[in-house]
Amino acid sequence: EKGFYVDIEDRDIKLPDGTVVESGLFFRNNFHVSPRLSADLLVPCGGRPKAININNVDKLFFDDGKPRYKAIIEGANLFITQHARLILEEKGVILYKDASANKGGVTSSSLEVLAALSFNDAEFAKYMMVADKKNPPKFYSTYVDQILECIARNCEAEFTCIWNENQRTGIPKCEVSNLLSGKVNELNNELRNSSLWEIK
Repeated sequence: EKGFYVDIEDRDIKLPDGTVVESGLFFRNNFHVSPRLSADLLVPCGGRPKAININNVDKLFFDDGKPRYKAIIEGANLFITQHARLILEEKGVILYKDASANKGGVTSSSLEVLAALSFNDAEFAKYMMVADKKNPPKFYSTYVDQILECIARNCEAEFTCIWNENQRTGIPKCEVSNLLSGKVNELNNELRNSSLWEIK
């Protein structure tokens, strides 16, 4: 009843509360900083890079300085700039940045590519293609379940690592996430330069 839809092509439309939206595109691009919004949790899963930045992060707080969102889990890549993340955390927002929050998509797509590279065309069709949604291949169903278990396990481990390190050191969670990503990249480089890939 109080909901509304604004298309990016809309011009000069009136919302149920009487607010006039002059530009649907502007409204869409700035909706996340609207003073009409507040919630326990904000999960931006799309949008423009740097949508929350040093120039508008102040709009995510009420006049008394309290945050409009208790927690922000950044599902979209680069939605919030690092400087804005630090301000949000400093003001008490629980924030998990993109690099840590959306690794499930990276994991699942990597394992999907692995499956595609592991089978020839006939095997891939037999084991991975779903012709009947009610009766997918057994291998496919098992593989999907294992991927979901892997994602859940890794997400819990990363969340716990970031949370505990933040509590132990006071380093903002977004900085701990950067440190963790740096260590993962270092390990990746060490593995690439190791003898592991040599064919014997």
